[in-house]
Amino acid sequence: MLAAVTNPIHMRLFHRKIALFCGLIVLCVFVGQGVFFIRANSQTVDEATHLAAGYSYLTTRDFRLDPEHPPFIKELQVLPLWVIYKLPFRPDLQQWREADQEQIGLDFLYKSAIPADQILAWSRFTNLFLGVLLVTLIGWWAYRLWGILPAMLAMALACFEPNLVAHSALVTTDLGVALFIFLAVYLLWEYLQLPTWGRLAAVGVSTGLALAAKFSALFLVAALSGIFALLVIAGEPCALPSNKNRIDRWPKTAQAGTLFLIVLFVAFLTIFPVYFFQGIVPWVTGLREFLTHADTGHLSFFLGDYSYEGWWDYFGIAFLIKTPIGSLLLIAA
Repeated sequence: MLAAVTNPIHMRLFHRKIALFCGLIVLCVFVGQGVFFIRANSQTVDEATHLAAGYSYLTTRDFRLDPEHPPFIKELQVLPLWVIYKLPFRPDLQQWREADQEQIGLDFLYKSAIPADQILAWSRFTNLFLGVLLVTLIGWWAYRLWGILPAMLAMALACFEPNLVAHSALVTTDLGVALFIFLAVYLLWEYLQLPTWGRLAAVGVSTGLALAAKFSALFLVAALSGIFALLVIAGEPCALPSNKNRIDRWPKTAQAGTLFLIVLFVAFLTIFPVYFFQGIVPWVTGLREFLTHADTGHLSFFLGDYSYEGWWDYFGIAFLIKTPIGSLLLIAA
């Protein structure tokens, strides 16, 4: 009996069960915080617009509302409403022609057959599920890198990260794009451990879903190109999952460049079904709207000042304010 308990294999299995149990507790705590946040907070400024826009995509296949944010996350968030309630979408014709997304959003949220709180809750819970996936993925990658205890620490830090909790409980696109950016980089790491065509395709699909979630995911494309460049500089292997005798003859730059182009090609194809196979034009149109908005700006407030142009130090200071002190100390360490 003692030998069975002290057997290394049994001990590893026991430790993994304990880790799984602790991981489930952490996820339950994360969900609990999200549920409390959902119940305690009324509609925020962008949620009605995202709701109406996402619902209009599913019911009309028209992407005129809120084009400066790609549709994928918004479609996911309203999917329960579309499947369960089949709410009619009949905006005012004049508002629809003018793409008055703010008023259409408010009418959809507050003049539908079911209460606004119920509409918000269904969509917010869908986003909370994406948050659970992100926290789980953080724990899993940490486990693959360093083992059980670091994985528990990583999950705990993510679980109590105020930004993750808040954005997981709102009908916004920020949490969704964070999930798919993180997933794309993780899958690239997995591919480099064991190159297969399936893993390479998964990197491309997750990259495409990130680009279909928010236009700021274009930074992911730059990040992936930087990762491939660093692999070449460091002399790390980054070959295609083909006949190694043939591929190894290629220069490393050609191997990395081919991988990068394959990822972009798969990502490009992934965008099509999100727009119901209407081509790349709606995505490009939305990107143009996004860049126009970024160029003109909108009125913002920061540390007692107003501006249409923004501040160079905004995100750095916001990061320091919003991130828990314990996390900042660990990052510094």
